[in-house]
Amino acid sequence: MKLKSWIIIVFVSLLPMLSWSQIAHEGELQDRLRIGRHVWKDVSGQIKAEVTYDAAGVVQSFRTWDDRGLLMDDVRMDGKRKREEFPPLDFTYDDDGFGYVLIAAHGNDDGPKARAGERVAVYYEGSLQDGTVFDSNYGGKKPFRFKFQMGEVVPGFDRAVEMLKVGEEGYFWIPASLGYGADVVGTIPPFSDLLFRIKLVDLN
Repeated sequence: MKLKSWIIIVFVSLLPMLSWSQIAHEGELQDRLRIGRHVWKDVSGQIKAEVTYDAAGVVQSFRTWDDRGLLMDDVRMDGKRKREEFPPLDFTYDDDGFGYVLIAAHGNDDGPKARAGERVAVYYEGSLQDGTVFDSNYGGKKPFRFKFQMGEVVPGFDRAVEMLKVGEEGYFWIPASLGYGADVVGTIPPFSDLLFRIKLVDLN
């Protein structure tokens, strides 16, 4: 199921209450993809979230618990959901797990970049690690507009746009710490790393 474009917007009240240093994570990674059962617990040992992936990294189900240990979400993912096949991507990764591949052929060497507080217009597609598309406006008539670096999108999305000149496009791997963190947003499980394709089309 696709979500509306506004699903990218994040307000302070939705940010995880726990810092990343307070969360313990158990689970297997294979080429940066989560596989098998993954569990996140707080400092007291209370389980906060559990996400199960198959051997290919496709999300099967997820559950979350509140601070009292009561089950809040218990979701089994739709096996027929749309998944995209991405081209081979040779990401460059920063130390915090943020990854990027710029498509230089789509850009303009002299094109401007966004400045803090400026309204920007982008086309984008957001997917889970297995290619499940959760939101997209590619092919639409109107780009998504927001104020750059003003807290209107998740930090990783701002960081991706910062790398682009007008007319340029790229793929970006956004780790959960720069995405939605512990929050469940629509069909996005908690602690999800996200893959975005983004094209910066205008500044105004």
